[in-house]
Parts: sequence; C-alpha cells; structure tokens
Amino acid sequence: METDTNNNFVPSAKTSIKEINCVKYVEIDLSTEIQKLLDNAADANEERRIMYEYIFKNLRGKYPASDGRIVEINKRSAKEMTFQAPIVRLRAAPELAALIEIGQIIDLVDVSGHNIYERFAYYDVIFKIGNAWYNGRLNVGIRKNGESALYTINPFRQIASHEEEKAGPPIGVSKIQAYDPATRINDPAFSEINGSIPAMADVKSPAITP
Repeated sequence: METDTNNNFVPSAKTSIKEINCVKYVEIDLSTEIQKLLDNAADANEERRIMYEYIFKNLRGKYPASDGRIVEINKRSAKEMTFQAPIVRLRAAPELAALIEIGQIIDLVDVSGHNIYERFAYYDVIFKIGNAWYNGRLNVGIRKNGESALYTINPFRQIASHEEEKAGPPIGVSKIQAYDPATRINDPAFSEINGSIPAMADVKSPAITP
C-alpha cells in the first residue's frame, strides 16, 4: 500500500515480498536500474548520494505497518538511511515500503533528549540480497502528536548462507516474536552502524500499543 497525490492509500503490487514457512521477507532485486547505479558508483560517497536522491525523489510518502501504524518516509528518513551507510543498507533501501509492510513490532520505547521524537517503535524485518539473508530492525520515530516516520534500519546482521536458501530462513528466524528485544539490541553479533538508535540504558519499555 502507498498513498496517491490526495494522500489516500492505494494498492501496489509488491512482488518483492515473499513468504517461506509462513514468514514474510523482502527479496531485493539486484537487476533494477537503481541497483545498477550503485554497482557503477565511483565510491561509497557516491553510493550514498545516489540512494539519498532515490529515496527523496521516489519513496517519500506514508505507508501502513503490520500493526496498523502509518509510517512516513520523509527527507530525514532519506538522510538517516544514507548517513555513513554500508552497502547492505543502501541495497535494501529501494524496498523500504515493503520492509515497513512486513515488519513485526518487537519493542516500543520512550526516549529522552531526542530533538524530534518522543518514542521509537522497533520492527524486525528479514530481507535477502542475492543469496544472503539478513535480519534487521526498522527504527520508527514517533512524535508528540503521534505521527510516525521511518528513521533508519539499524542494526542488522547476516543470518544465513546461500546453502540454506531452499529451506528458508534458519531455525529461530521464523520465530520472530520469540526474540528478546533487550538482548538483541545489545547482541555483539549485530552490526551497530552509526549509533543513532537510543541506548537501552536511556529508555523505558512500556507496554506495546499501536
């Protein structure tokens, strides 16, 4: 789903959303024009510039999450998604709408001292680039008025090899709700990219509500 020029939700075919063993994941198509532009970029800075412009020009809008929250992709989303971004995050970025759609909420936390958001909602996502599986966390900022916007994908980690492709995500990944958010945020196996998400010591975890 996405919004038209009148801000109404309209259906869109997301062929990137796949399902194995009742678990949805997003498959990143590396044959698209935007991915080819990344392939031909001169360096990491050009990769980030290309993806910032792509998000800003093509993905800004409001998208429904699996828990009913409406998540906006805006200029700040484009900036945070590409700030010091590794190539994996950039590769996944064109499918942000699909990732928002399949994400499973795992935590909702109050934050102190943030200049824009009062709370962050964290959504688990699974995506596949080539033959590599990744598990990541969408960070969605929530303003005082309740409006929500995508902040970034952070952290994320590779979770499977191509040998496990036919069997789907490895054991445990299909049981998203069984993960302990506090444990996972501090899990050294995760790749902390830019330190932009609040540390657990700085947040309180209330009951999860839409």
